Amino acid sequence: MSELSLPPGRVFLTGATGQVGRRVLLECARQRRPVTVMLRRPETQLPRLLSWLAEQGAPKPDVQAVMGDLLVPDLGWGSLAVAREAVPAWAADVVAVVHAAAVWGWRLDPHQAEQANVQASLALWRQSMQWPRMRRFVMIVGYMSQHQDHMAKLGLDLIQRPAAQDVDWAGVVRSSGVYEASKLRAYWLMREESLQRRRPLTVIHPATVIGDEDAPEVPATSAIGQLLAQLAAGQMPLVPGSGEHRVPLVSVGYVAGYVTALLDSPSKELFDEHLLLDPATPDLLSVTRALAKGLQVRAPFGRIPLPWVRAASRWSALAGALGLEPESLGFIVKGSFDVSREVTWAQGRGLTHPDVMQSLSHTAAAWRRSGADN
Repeated sequence: MSELSLPPGRVFLTGATGQVGRRVLLECARQRRPVTVMLRRPETQLPRLLSWLAEQGAPKPDVQAVMGDLLVPDLGWGSLAVAREAVPAWAADVVAVVHAAAVWGWRLDPHQAEQANVQASLALWRQSMQWPRMRRFVMIVGYMSQHQDHMAKLGLDLIQRPAAQDVDWAGVVRSSGVYEASKLRAYWLMREESLQRRRPLTVIHPATVIGDEDAPEVPATSAIGQLLAQLAAGQMPLVPGSGEHRVPLVSVGYVAGYVTALLDSPSKELFDEHLLLDPATPDLLSVTRALAKGLQVRAPFGRIPLPWVRAASRWSALAGALGLEPESLGFIVKGSFDVSREVTWAQGRGLTHPDVMQSLSHTAAAWRRSGADN
C-alpha cells in the first residue's frame, strides 16, 4: 500500500451524483485524475455526469463507471470471501477511495440507514483493502461527531471512546435521529476496526455544506436546501437560538479541494481525521438573513430561545405549521471548534475558504433561479 513510485492510479468515488461527490469529481477532472465512479444506474447517470463536467469546462475526463448500490448487501458485488480471492479488473489500478455516498434525510427507515450508511461503508472499506494498489480510504462523516459535549451526551465520549458493543445505539437514535446515528455508528465502528486491525482510514468531518461561485447549487434534500425552502415559504419568522448559536458552514469547493489535496499527501497515521468548517461562519440569524436577501424574500426578524423551539417541535401539528424538523435542531451549536490545524494544512496547499457571505449569496441566488422554492 506504499508503492508511491508507481504511475498515478485511479480514484474510486462514491456519491458522484451528490453535492460533494460531484464537486470532487470535477476537481479530479481538472487535475486530470482518472476516476471510477460507483453508480446505481451507470447507463443513464454517467452520460449526465460527463455532460455536466463538459458544461463546467473540465478537460476531457477519464471517467469510468461501475454499478454499486448502498442498499444492496456487499454493494451488489457478491460476498466478501469472493472479493478477496478475485479482485475485480476495474479495481486493479485504484489507489484511493473517496466514499461520499450516503442515504440522507430526516426520519429515515432505520434498517435502510443501517444498510446504506453503516454496512455498505464497512463493506466498501474492507473490500478496497484487498485491492493491490490501494493506499488511502477517505470517508465523509460530519462535524457534530467532533463536538465533545454533544458526543458525551450520546454516550460516545471522544476522550473515553467506549467500545462499539458497549454503546446504547438505540439511545443514540432517540437523541439524534436515524440519519445522524447511522453516520456516527459507521464512524465509531470503522475507527475501532482501523486501530485494532491496522486498516488505514481517513475521515473528513465537514460542516453544513453550502455552494460557492463555481458550484452554487445545493440539493433540495440537503440541510441548507431545506432551510432555503423554509425561508421561501415564509415559515421562519424567528430563528432558533441566541446570538451565540450557529450552524457551522463550509463551501463545497473547499471540501472538494481539501479531499483531493489529501490524495497527494499520504498520511503518516493509521487513522486520521479532519474537521472542515469556516471559522468565519456568522450566527444563525445573520446566515438566514443573507439567504433571505439572495432569495428576495422577507428575512427573519428576530430570535426565539432554542428550548422553546425544541418543545414546539414535539407537537407534530405545530412543528409542521412552522416547518420544524426535530432532528435538524441538534446541528445548531454554541461555541466554536478548533480547526487551526486544518486551516494551516490547507493554506500550505493554496486552499482557503471563500468569503462565506458571498457563498451564501451565490447559494440562495442559484436556488431562486432554479425555482427550487416553488
